Amino acid sequence: MPTPVVNGTPNEVRKADRIRFDPTRGLIRELVWEAARPEILVARADLLLAGRVSYEFDQGVPARIVASASGADIGQPEVTTDDWQVIPNELQIHIFEDWVARGLEAAVPGALAQVTRNLNRMQSETITLDDLSWKSPVVASTDLDASKLLLDRLLRNETHKGISQYVLYHTTSVPQNYTTNIADDHIDQIYTTVQLLAEVTDGSLWTYPLPARLITKINNIVTPTARDGWTIGWRKLASKENTAADNRVHISTEYWYGQWDTLLKYFVWA
Repeated sequence: MPTPVVNGTPNEVRKADRIRFDPTRGLIRELVWEAARPEILVARADLLLAGRVSYEFDQGVPARIVASASGADIGQPEVTTDDWQVIPNELQIHIFEDWVARGLEAAVPGALAQVTRNLNRMQSETITLDDLSWKSPVVASTDLDASKLLLDRLLRNETHKGISQYVLYHTTSVPQNYTTNIADDHIDQIYTTVQLLAEVTDGSLWTYPLPARLITKINNIVTPTARDGWTIGWRKLASKENTAADNRVHISTEYWYGQWDTLLKYFVWA
């Protein structure tokens, strides 16, 4: 490739390309132009800007532009990359779903209904907790203490409590011209842990499947106590997509772990 001379050619000069690999963007080709003066490269910079191609413009003498792009934007193979995270999610559950309330109702059916009735009384009348009469089935001292505890929290507007939930969060980075569906199968279906790991470790589905460390993390998550009418598993959410730097698109998918009410018709993936 010729080297531009400051007092020589008035045209831009294309230099040899450089190729490198980036774990997020895949294979990257760097395109280089040089010229005797910056104004010679302004048109080139405008073309790159219009095409949303990343570039650096050194406006010295001689002037130099280094543009970089990946994948199909420059005729290279479409490279996808995968990022995996196991992250906590904060959920809010009604205090009647707490183990204290569930244990009370299991031991004394009808106790939570009586808590609700007494709550309505206290909100409409000028009375205290000690003025309330607790009738059968709330008779044992432990049941009465639990009932008063729940009622006290409801009177303080503590209707919900926070709990943690594990989420497997996956992001695929693809070129902007990528047209293959990679994330929207089995939406709103419940996976068992075995089914989840079979999907996310399948080398035919991902460029970089779930690593061993995160497999160990998932296998060591404590299983919640089973409840009638509820399914334990990972619910797959619909994907989201957003544009990113260097003409990339990030496609994100989440799998939420927990118990899912089968009455609400979550489909268990068979």
